[in-house]
Amino acid sequence: MAYAAVGDEAFAATGSNFIGTNSGYALSDYKLFTGWFGRVPNFTMLCFNLALTGADLTKSIAYISSLGASMYQLGSSVIWSVPFPGPRQIENVNSGQFDDLYTSVFKSILANAPAGGAPIYARLPWEFNVTTDNWHCAAVDSNGLPSPTKFVAAWIRIANIARSVSPRFQRIWCPNVCTRQIDPLSCWPGAQYVEIVSQDIYMRSSSLAPSALSTWLMPEPRGLTWGANFAASQNKPYALTELGFDSDVFAPSLELIGLWLKGLGSRLHHVCWWDRTTDINCKLSDGQHATLGATFKGQFA
Repeated sequence: MAYAAVGDEAFAATGSNFIGTNSGYALSDYKLFTGWFGRVPNFTMLCFNLALTGADLTKSIAYISSLGASMYQLGSSVIWSVPFPGPRQIENVNSGQFDDLYTSVFKSILANAPAGGAPIYARLPWEFNVTTDNWHCAAVDSNGLPSPTKFVAAWIRIANIARSVSPRFQRIWCPNVCTRQIDPLSCWPGAQYVEIVSQDIYMRSSSLAPSALSTWLMPEPRGLTWGANFAASQNKPYALTELGFDSDVFAPSLELIGLWLKGLGSRLHHVCWWDRTTDINCKLSDGQHATLGATFKGQFA
């Protein structure tokens, strides 16, 4: 069965037609990955300011939108990550305080996307099931308490603003892999507001055993297997908008996940590798993690 996002043409993820990267916010880093990988990636993930305030998010609109335009010109489709305007802002989003801000974000994206009817991919507040470190997209209220109901209302409000700007916007719902602090299913806004179901997954050698993919990250009640199955149950394509491992010890896990993803066939929409050193060092394009890099190319190039 071919899965298609609402308003999107049917796609078939065969071979390597679904691979992307998050290389940061400089064209030089993107081109480094492209040269190392041997071709232009199909997708590039860009994120507006992981805001401390709405003003920080506002300041990033022009630069990120312009950078995305450059990515399009180089032949890559862009996945635009649109966060909350700072941590614990759900009630303020729901009150309409940031409607104009989000309208500006989506209008700027639309203005910098290629003309025509092609889909524009927008990942709305993500990894919301993570509440540690005052995470700005967390499904928590102004007091820092879990509030899936308020989160869903805020997510839907942003999703509706995106579609009011253009029906071309394809909205990505993306928890972190596994349950974490909040059951991601409690934050599901409903199939009518989502075109793509995604997850983010990282493996950090300082905290995970080499076997953690098969012993925890895949079989956990909200792990990878659940994510792909849930997407199918909602008749949505599946994606990994952030994927990153930080050590060669995870090369067998990367091979396993590559085979698993390709086994999804037309259900798979995209996979974006975290080719950066920020937060977790998963960079492959500079030659470090050589075994991991060779495995990545073997699975996805």
